[in-house]
Order: sequence, then structure tokens, then C-alpha cells
Amino acid sequence: MKDLINQAKALAEAAAAEGRALNDEERATVESAIAGAKAVKADAELRKAVDELGNELAEVKPENVETVKATTTGGKLLQDPAFKNWIDQANRNGTPDIKSLPNSPTVAVSGLKATLLGNSDTSAGALITNDRYQPAAQAFGREITAINLVTLGSTTSDAVEFARAQRITGGQSVNAAAPTAEADPAAESTITFVKDTAIVRDIRHFLPASVRALQDAAQLETLANTFLTYGIQEEIEDQLVKGNGQGENWTGIFNTGYVQAQAWDTDLVTSIRKAIRKVQTVGNSRATAVLLHPEDNERIDLLSGSNTDYLFGGPATQSTPTIWGLPRVVSQAVPVGNAIVGDFRKAIIWERSPLTVAVYPQHSDYAIKGLVALVANARAAFGVLHPEAFCTVDLTA
Repeated sequence: MKDLINQAKALAEAAAAEGRALNDEERATVESAIAGAKAVKADAELRKAVDELGNELAEVKPENVETVKATTTGGKLLQDPAFKNWIDQANRNGTPDIKSLPNSPTVAVSGLKATLLGNSDTSAGALITNDRYQPAAQAFGREITAINLVTLGSTTSDAVEFARAQRITGGQSVNAAAPTAEADPAAESTITFVKDTAIVRDIRHFLPASVRALQDAAQLETLANTFLTYGIQEEIEDQLVKGNGQGENWTGIFNTGYVQAQAWDTDLVTSIRKAIRKVQTVGNSRATAVLLHPEDNERIDLLSGSNTDYLFGGPATQSTPTIWGLPRVVSQAVPVGNAIVGDFRKAIIWERSPLTVAVYPQHSDYAIKGLVALVANARAAFGVLHPEAFCTVDLTA
């Protein structure tokens, strides 16, 4: 054992002197020596040699070693120690035993912000093999865009109270600041505050998966990334745009009180321009984007002048689509024939808890069918801090 220690020590010293990393064979020899020597606890001289070798080895960086950090929802799920241990226990006999399989631990795989903005709904690729195929469409979903416009915050409560200043008939905010002579009383300004409460709601869904999928890490990652994460994203976008505030729904921008409205005026371009002016003059805000449905965005793209040239650049245009200097952001959450012009920074999603994923075998008759339920859940609230900084637009004559 002493000879082996000396040999390993010589290898480490030689590598350090040459300014290189240990190769695979050398590192295997060194690690074998350390493991064997640590087992001989009674030999103080060997323990000392092991410590000295460990110190020298720490100065020699390993060769071609990369640290892989999970960045997707599914990757974080599968790398969670508790979930990995549950998977190992579920597969301890080589095949998952659905009859004795307990619920998985609930894993917080990602903050809501990362969930909303981080993952592409097509990044995980197709489902793996035919004998483990899941009953779900491989090409589905829409691009998620509106979420990127609003402010993302957090809360530790189940309800968020916030005050907003706004102009209301019979109680408009008034700025009475004016030059005033010495000793004369100052004019009184008024501002109307309205207290509102945004309730934290659970946004949840589940997806069936075969028990055999528990043996396939790649497929579990696909299910978590592509289906579970996307489903949460799509519903959040729908809610923030057009949630009706009833039951467990958020109150979206379209249904928030005192959001301004612009009726159809002449054409799409004119209607949108008038909405921008309302956001500036009534809302005292600077619009950051125009949010509209793909069909209405197409109508704008196809607008042409008297010489049939496209007004907005035509098919060869490569720049980001804009109108009146504002980016045109397309979302299927917006009803056809409508648009929202506004300062989207003044709408906020408060995250209460991160996206969590758990696996349950008890749902319905899943146990006898060899299925499990992958359940995803996120908790958040939504509110419009300054409604008059937004203006809905009617894009139909």
C-alpha cells in the first residue's frame, strides 16, 4: 500500500511540474490509492501520506471535467435529490411497482419567473420510443409573449393589497402646483387613491404518463418541460390578458376597471394612434407595446398604399415589427379584432410559490392501467397598478 501511495504521489508531482492535468489512467491510480489507504485506519503513517497526497492532488486540476447545471424544469426535477431517491426506490426491482408505489416528493423545480420566461415549448423534442409513447400531440401550443411585457414580482402572502392613483369622474386628480407669493396659502392638489386586492390563485394541471416512463429520465424531462411548463405559461398569459375575475380567475387587463377604451376610428393605424395618445394624456404614461392577435397583426402587415407598396415594409422586412414607434407583440390570448396599447410595466404578476411538480399513482383507475399523474402547480396573483396607463382598441369597423 505504501508503494502504491508513493507511486500515486509521484504521478501527481510529475503532472504538477509539467503544468498539465492527470490523464484518466493516472487519475484512476491516484484515486485507487486514496480509497485503499483510507480503509487502513490503524496506520497513522498511511493516513498522513494520504493527506499529503490529497493536498498535492488539489493543485492538479482534472482534465475535461464539465459541471452540468440543470436549466430546464424537467432537468431540475430529475436532479432533485429527493426525487432521484424516489425514482431509484420505485425502480429498485428493475420495473416500477405501481401497486406499492407511493407519491413522489413535491419538488420545487423552478421559480415562476424562470417558468414563464425560460423554456421553449419545443426544446425537449419528440417523445422517446414507441413502447413508452404518451397520448399527447407532439406539435402543439402557441408562442408565449405577453408574459414578457409585464413586471414580475413576488409575495409571501395569499393576497396582495395595492393602492393606485387614477382619474375618476367626480374625483379627478388635480395638480394645483403654481407660483405662490410669500405668505400666501398654497393651492391644494388632489389625488384619488383606490385600494385593490389581488388574490393569489393556484394554476394547476396534470398529465398522465405510463409507469414505464419513470424508468426513462429523458421522457420525464420532456413531459415536464414541454407539456407541464407550457400549460402553466399559456394559462397565465390568458389570465393576465382576459381573466374575468370570477371564481378562481384573475382579473385581466381587458376586465380591469378604468382601463381606457378606443373605438374604431377610420382604420387600424388611426385607431391605434389615438389609443397611444390616450395613454399619454389621460394615463400620464408612455406606452411600451401594442399587444394584438396574429390575424390583426397580419392585417397591419398587408396594408398598402396607392402604389401597392406595403406600408409596413413588406415580406423582405427583417426588423422587429412596429407601429408608431412601438413594438407589435403578437399573442393569441388577445381576442381577434382587439388590441391593448399600454405601459405594461404597470401590470404585475406576484409569485407566491414556485412551480412544483409531483407524481401521483392513485388518480382514478391509473394503478390498474399502469399510469401515473404528473401534477404541476404554480401560485401567483396579478394586478394592474395604473389602469389608465392601458387602452383597449377596437380594430373592427
